[in-house]
Amino acid sequence: MHRPIQTLAVVAPSGPVPRDRLRAGLRVLEDLGRTVEVFFDPEDPAADGFLAAPDTARAAAFLAAAASGADAVMAARGG
Repeated sequence: MHRPIQTLAVVAPSGPVPRDRLRAGLRVLEDLGRTVEVFFDPEDPAADGFLAAPDTARAAAFLAAAASGADAVMAARGG
């Protein structure tokens, strides 16, 4: 039987996400009753304007999100 998604792990596997847009998106998910954990820093000083963080940091965040026990891993934005 299908179990509804209750917890989401949010990552930024590609480009940076402005903090205000991230907050707005998280608010929508929380208003839908989801528990959300973010696995990246939207103001990472290593972000270069094109990527949210260096390759190793983005990969580590994705792996941490996948291992977190969340029901699903979700990208903060398309890539």
